[in-house]
Amino acid sequence: GSSKAYEGHHSKCISNQAFQNGTSISSVQTGQTFQATVKMYNDGTSIWSPNFGMYFGPYNNNGTAYTDWHVTGGGFSNGIPPQTEHTFNLTLTAPSTAGTYQFNWGIFIVYQGVLQIPCSGILNVTAPPTTPPSNPPPSNPPSSGGGSSGGSKPSSSGGTKTPTPSAQPAATPSLQGSDNSSTPNPSTDTSFNATVGDQTGSDNQAGTTQTTTKHTSVGKVILIIFLTLIGLAGAGVVGLVMYKRLQARRQQKSRYDDYWHKMNGI
Repeated sequence: GSSKAYEGHHSKCISNQAFQNGTSISSVQTGQTFQATVKMYNDGTSIWSPNFGMYFGPYNNNGTAYTDWHVTGGGFSNGIPPQTEHTFNLTLTAPSTAGTYQFNWGIFIVYQGVLQIPCSGILNVTAPPTTPPSNPPPSNPPSSGGGSSGGSKPSSSGGTKTPTPSAQPAATPSLQGSDNSSTPNPSTDTSFNATVGDQTGSDNQAGTTQTTTKHTSVGKVILIIFLTLIGLAGAGVVGLVMYKRLQARRQQKSRYDDYWHKMNGI
């Protein structure tokens, strides 16, 4: 039943506090271990003793035992005389489910209930923060050239392309009165060589494209001439056949005329 005052037995709450690492807390994460101290005063006229079926523990507001905290400690085997204070040092484990929990403590008598006046309180149990997954560093794609950074890379035109080296420090201006401009030296300036190499590769590629275009144009012209010659040859053959037929007709007509003249005596 609810908390009661049994004959000669009465309790008084002095303090009820949870701790973690020596610091007072009002909330704890799920599954974590923490500590609590509960101070109670025997305000009655009789001793609190396990021999009389008495024990210390958590309880719900309806006075029944509460077991969510997995308590260790809280025993008082030697008894607690009347008009004395006793501190219960507890080790507890938070429930595995987040929520708001009753944090009530008192002295129980077996089969009777909890003595008045118990210690009451609440404690919040929270879920641990979610740790976002760490993003792995992006992997470097393999080099398409397959060689070291200092090697030559074939260009699309089949030549050799000189790689662009790292930037060189700017030249120190001359102190002998000459101007500060610097003319690139093809024999010593690697960036100049790299630029020339790039331009050469581009020119080679452009030259190859132009040569291919010229070959294609020449081929088209040759094909047109060939087809024209075939057409002319065909026309010549047809003309020759027609000419021979005309000659044959003329010869036949001439023979016919000669025969007619002979028959008519002309």
